[in-house]
Amino acid sequence: MLLEIHRRYPEVVVKLRLTVEGTRSSLAAVQEGTLNLALLSVSNPQVAGIALHEIHAEPMVLVIPAGHRLAGRQQVDLSEIAGEQYVDFPEGWGNRTTIDSAFSAQGLHRSVRTEVVSLDFALELVRQELGVAFLPQSTVERSGTQGIWAVPVP
Repeated sequence: MLLEIHRRYPEVVVKLRLTVEGTRSSLAAVQEGTLNLALLSVSNPQVAGIALHEIHAEPMVLVIPAGHRLAGRQQVDLSEIAGEQYVDFPEGWGNRTTIDSAFSAQGLHRSVRTEVVSLDFALELVRQELGVAFLPQSTVERSGTQGIWAVPVP
């Protein structure tokens, strides 16, 4: 994507910044004008005062350790996994907000045991049996399934 921007608009200066504060802070920075553009993970396609354009979408999967009681399953219900210990992103991150909303919509609560700011690190913590996580399918595909089982999210 950056290569295409450079080709089309060689005069544009791109300054990449990685935030550990997530979607909520990036949206606020765009609204305040301190950022012109942010790449976000959002479940709501409408945010007041901001034009959102989808550039990528992919399914999330529930990632569990290979020895987990649900390993081998092709589907699970959120009520079956509400009591698990989760590895997830801090509050305010788009993926976390999406998953929290899904549990809340069913009247369920879940416990986040460990907060991280890296997809790969979250996956490694699941491999080490420190919890379960909802991650983009591409993260699992890129890293492989050794030591884990991925279940599609309904």
